[in-house]
Amino acid sequence: AERGDLRALVSLAQLTERGTVVEQDVNRAMELYEQAAAGGSHDAMINLAITLLEGSVVPENPGRAIALLQQASDEGSAKATFNLGVLAQDGKGDGLEAALGYFLNAARDGEPEGYRAAAILLDEGRGTQRDPSKAAIMLLRGAAEDRGIILQQLSTQTDQWSSQTIRAVQGLLKEAGYYLAAVDGLAGPSFSSALEKWRNGGFNASVLN
Repeated sequence: AERGDLRALVSLAQLTERGTVVEQDVNRAMELYEQAAAGGSHDAMINLAITLLEGSVVPENPGRAIALLQQASDEGSAKATFNLGVLAQDGKGDGLEAALGYFLNAARDGEPEGYRAAAILLDEGRGTQRDPSKAAIMLLRGAAEDRGIILQQLSTQTDQWSSQTIRAVQGLLKEAGYYLAAVDGLAGPSFSSALEKWRNGGFNASVLN
């Protein structure tokens, strides 16, 4: 950190903020984050933004927090773009109608959680026109890229999604040759098995176009 390594600065800031191994010193941690952010660290910008939004460690400053996230996003941070989407979804920053765009951009740039967040908005018609077919595409793209969260939710919490969106997912899996049961919008072993096949090497982009 003393030699200016950005990752070391962020790591040291995290340890100092929590008082892990080293003595807790919130002010010093903020200084380290500021130094790393000034050097171009997107992680530092995001951490600073979160701290400024929470307002528990330093005075709340949502304007600067959003500016930091926007800078990191403009410089290519998919995580920052996703966080801007979360804020927009909650009516902050650019507002609800901008949330879908942020989530789609985050997913495009490598943040797979953006797919599920976009699917929720499309499924519910929140801040955008309701579109079960597009929500299904987002879910299957995310299922192929995330850590298994979408697969688990679709298999065990199917009722969290509209039946129209689940039917759209089933239809796409049927088109890909993995789902052989009825397109009924219901959970079941055939649906779970098809999702497993899709995730584990069966991703077929042609059915999503």
